[in-house]
Amino acid sequence: MGNDNIFYVKKTRPTTHFQRLMNSLSTSLTLLGAIPMSSELESWSCLILRSMGGSSRDFHSIEHVFDVCGESLNPIVIISALFHDVVYVNVDGGMLTEHVSILGSSISRSNGDGGSDVYTLMPFEPGEDPLLAMVVMIFGFDTKGQLLALGKNEFLSAIVAVRCLMNVLETKYLFQIAACIEFTIPFQKDHIETLYSRLVKVNELQSIGLTSSEVIETMHIAVELGNNDTANFALEDPRQFLSYTWRLMPEFNAGLRSSSYTICDFHRALSSQNLKGIDVNLIFHSFRGTPDSTAMDKLRKTVTRNLEVGQLYIDVKLVSISIIASLALLTGGNCDLTVFMGDSNTCRSSNIPFEKFEDVLSKKIKKYKLDDQYFKNGQHRDLKKLFKKGRKLSSSWDTQNSPISQHLFAAIGPIGTREMLPYSVYPMNNENAYKVLRSVPRDCLNVLADTFGHFAVSRTELLISTAQDIHSSKSLECVRSFK
Repeated sequence: MGNDNIFYVKKTRPTTHFQRLMNSLSTSLTLLGAIPMSSELESWSCLILRSMGGSSRDFHSIEHVFDVCGESLNPIVIISALFHDVVYVNVDGGMLTEHVSILGSSISRSNGDGGSDVYTLMPFEPGEDPLLAMVVMIFGFDTKGQLLALGKNEFLSAIVAVRCLMNVLETKYLFQIAACIEFTIPFQKDHIETLYSRLVKVNELQSIGLTSSEVIETMHIAVELGNNDTANFALEDPRQFLSYTWRLMPEFNAGLRSSSYTICDFHRALSSQNLKGIDVNLIFHSFRGTPDSTAMDKLRKTVTRNLEVGQLYIDVKLVSISIIASLALLTGGNCDLTVFMGDSNTCRSSNIPFEKFEDVLSKKIKKYKLDDQYFKNGQHRDLKKLFKKGRKLSSSWDTQNSPISQHLFAAIGPIGTREMLPYSVYPMNNENAYKVLRSVPRDCLNVLADTFGHFAVSRTELLISTAQDIHSSKSLECVRSFK
């Protein structure tokens, strides 16, 4: 091939994702001694773009891979970051034809229970495909074949990366890329020592050729990438941290991907969020003093605050949607959330007057002369800022600010929120609906029902009468009858 086929990095700043991918790949591969052709770089860049550009990807988008690159100058980190999420079968609903072609007969797909696809690593002889054997052993899988579960997406992404680059990079660099992608499997106990012992073993068995110090350096590179991948947990502003949490939710709740989703879709999504179950010690990692203890302590402190603020925020949001779900259930059943809350800014029509839900709610609050008692004296400042100003970044499915949650928390506070959580379950039923609504102060519930009724014109009278009757002796007998 002539030199005309070699891609030269442009000195000007790239203006598109494609240009940035081309530059990143070319620069990184060149630093590793490779001389990639323009056609190869284009092919890999387009593969990454198509992989990360699926309509179901809100968080794991093309911007995410550049975020994971961070400020790193290490070519292995950058290449691994670009490839680490190219396969995400449970979010994308399968694989691209390019993925299937690259993986070939090594991976089998079949239909599992509930209609979901099952992916199986097919048996093979390590000597017949030493690079695949290397990746399999780094991930702790079996060359004799097995069903793929935990780490499935990272494993498949690593194979794609290695097979794309196998003709331009030395095996030792492919080994390091596979190790880095393996370490992006999140929240694993004993992950550091488990991966390190595998790397030592694979380096010896597969004759990778790394020295013991180079294996240790591989772990440091893997830790850098893994910590970059979870960096949003340690963002200083909880509003920004929760922005990324919110962008993840449509990836695992298909109902939220529609431009008009139901109250139950929202309720289901929030009920599945549990930040309390995340172990702070499994988010960021250090290997043999890198990062040092001071940096790790700072990270864990910030993470702890974000998880605490975030969980209370989610709890209040869950209780809020449970109130809507309860009122919907008792006045006709599930419906689109826009019925109760009006159009969002993105859905507005220039031909009709546009009313913001928060403006209507504010007028109703003034009408009932309610007080924000739990936000006085600087209490819960982070939470009030989250409710009033909103999450830092917009999401495709929810408003940034939370006027209902702000009004509700001002009325019931953290204790009232905790008391309502046992009833705020998905799916909502009549018994829990009565218990949820009776836990809301009378005036607060009347304000909400009055506001919902302003938009849900098909249920206005039912909503207002249900709210007024919910604290009556007749309603109390309904609650008792469920016991």
